[in-house]
Amino acid sequence: MSENAGEKMPFQTEVAQLLHLMIHSLYSHKEIFLRELISNAADAIDKARFTALSDPSLLGDDKEFAIDVRLDRKAGTIVVSDNGIGMNRDELVQNLGTIARSGTKAFVQGLSGDQAKDMSLIGQFGVGFYSAFMVADKVDVVSKRMGEEGAWRWSSEGLGEFVVAPAEREKRGTEITLHLRKDEENYLEEWTVRDVVRKYSEFVSWPVRLVYDKTEKEGEGDDAKETVKSVTETLNAKSALWRETPSKVTEEQYKEFYRHISHVPDDPLLWTHTKVEGTNEFSVLAYVPSKAPYGIFQTDFVRGVKLYVKRVFVMDEAKELLPTWLRFVQGVVDSEDLPLNVSREILQDNKQVDAIRKHLTKKVLESLQKFSEEKPDEYAAWWRELGSVLKEGFYMNWQFLDELKELLRFGTTFADARNGLTSLKEYVSRMPESQKEIYVLTGESPEAARHSPHLEALEAKGYEVLLMTDPVDEWMLQFLRE
Repeated sequence: MSENAGEKMPFQTEVAQLLHLMIHSLYSHKEIFLRELISNAADAIDKARFTALSDPSLLGDDKEFAIDVRLDRKAGTIVVSDNGIGMNRDELVQNLGTIARSGTKAFVQGLSGDQAKDMSLIGQFGVGFYSAFMVADKVDVVSKRMGEEGAWRWSSEGLGEFVVAPAEREKRGTEITLHLRKDEENYLEEWTVRDVVRKYSEFVSWPVRLVYDKTEKEGEGDDAKETVKSVTETLNAKSALWRETPSKVTEEQYKEFYRHISHVPDDPLLWTHTKVEGTNEFSVLAYVPSKAPYGIFQTDFVRGVKLYVKRVFVMDEAKELLPTWLRFVQGVVDSEDLPLNVSREILQDNKQVDAIRKHLTKKVLESLQKFSEEKPDEYAAWWRELGSVLKEGFYMNWQFLDELKELLRFGTTFADARNGLTSLKEYVSRMPESQKEIYVLTGESPEAARHSPHLEALEAKGYEVLLMTDPVDEWMLQFLRE
């Protein structure tokens, strides 16, 4: 076969079988393909920017990095292009010719020391590119390696082989053309693509631009003429707030982001914003609502924070990252280490997830404790809203019992108790020397408990009694041993 016609090669693995498995099993939503391609493009730009630090001349006049998603209804194609580092012939064969091989992973392994920490690479998996075949029956890739002459084309129908041939491309970077199947042409609608990009890639570091043709009418009646104009729209103007230094984020920005993710007009009670570095790297921005979310006591209540991997949205309602007794917490967790194709099964049995869960739980409880000390009246009002959910934490939980005990509030016979509630610590501080036990009285309501005949003897001794009138209290007492 001549060089101009292209060199036909077999995939280096059982691609047909693996592609079938991946397309039907690995991803639950076909729209994931766009997230994967944009993430790979961002990865390529990160590589170009990093490489150019040692030789800025490699960038030439093309110094503004961006990712373009172009729609062509007539051709039935989506084109995702970037001006990143690009690939030469050998890299196309190596990176796109073998499933489960990642150019990114090889690139990171080639770094050492602090260089690796400076990178913000997405895509250390290896199968993300092939998600394109979920919606396309043919994929063409044209790429030009930064600092090299000549471009190359990689083409495949996702069956058992691919073709590599010389191509034309002026600038560095990669252009991926997806020839959509007939039943996937909804991805040629700009509103569909706009929604997918904003759902998954709204916080990607580099600009993601949607390019499409828009038909406009000029004039009226029979004299009206239709003109087609090209429209370019940047879809990810927002910064990833959780990635910012907390001291640089304003209170109003925190509140605005809370309203954005919670879809409620209220301000949050509090928030905690941290970044963890070391063996496991992740960022956390978690909110405690000021009021009980609708339906929180129903069995089908949807809970969990949003999970991102390197700014890329992966999962909504990641309930595995918090215990059920903190199901009212909302926010974002952004991991540096989890794979983009993370599944519920991976989250349920993963050391990184365990570390995130422990850190997030601890930070929420610490924030509530600090709030209860600084604003006891507001905390008392919040406790009446959501305290009974926290009490669930005493069941089969030996890790955070001490923190939960500090947060407990109960009705009391002490006349001067703030808002009629007291903590265990406050109760103990008022105990006379002759009292050796904490006395509690259960009842259907505070009024019913106060009229109990059992109170008279204790009050005669000057003993304060805790009034436990929440249905969960008697159950909780089985686990509140000290």
